[in-house]
Amino acid sequence: MTNAALARIVRENGGRPLIVPDRLPTPPVSPNRLSQPEQLSVMVVATFAADEPIGAIFGAARQLGPEFSFAVTGNSRKLAPELRDSMPANVRLTGFLPEHDYWQLMADCHVVLDLTLKTDCLVCGAYE
Repeated sequence: MTNAALARIVRENGGRPLIVPDRLPTPPVSPNRLSQPEQLSVMVVATFAADEPIGAIFGAARQLGPEFSFAVTGNSRKLAPELRDSMPANVRLTGFLPEHDYWQLMADCHVVLDLTLKTDCLVCGAYE
């Protein structure tokens, strides 16, 4: 359990919750802003689960155009074929990255985007 809202639901169902907050990570890399790319870079932390609005993210990437590049992490084999077929040119699927590469991508991007449609859900990318 990671938050009070979920603990309340457990109590309402007769359970005894224990809130155990996630430890804040210490990134093993530092941002490298010496060479700014021509594009603004967005890292999308994803697992391609049903609660992630990947279609909306692809739509935003399409609207923003070539001035933005999107790197989407996670197991892209779970990406729905219709979304894969409509993926904009400024989106790159990275697959799962080794830990150091994941942190380096995060450090080098201008924006980190981690979204869910679930209520009361803490997404790990939000505190990474």
